[in-house]
Amino acid sequence: ILGLAATTEKVANWVWDEVRDRIILNKDIRMKIEGSNPWAFNDIIKHLIEAEKRGYWEVSQESLEEIRNTYLEVESSIEERGEERPKSLKDTLKEKYSQ
Repeated sequence: ILGLAATTEKVANWVWDEVRDRIILNKDIRMKIEGSNPWAFNDIIKHLIEAEKRGYWEVSQESLEEIRNTYLEVESSIEERGEERPKSLKDTLKEKYSQ
């Protein structure tokens, strides 16, 4: 969505709100995504924060603070787990075919 907003500037505010409400603030969805891939979950949060910084999304400071706190919670959880971020498909393929 961030890429689409950057190239077209046509992503409505409600789209960002829905991502926040349905993915970040929905406890069931959060637990599923965070449990299987916390890095992807944090990437979604980073994109929301970036959208606000670039002016693509108008959001209240209270909501933005809640999103930032969620990011910090997930980041802390990742560190506690002691796991490294898995390689992306792009990096895996690059490694495989560049030999």
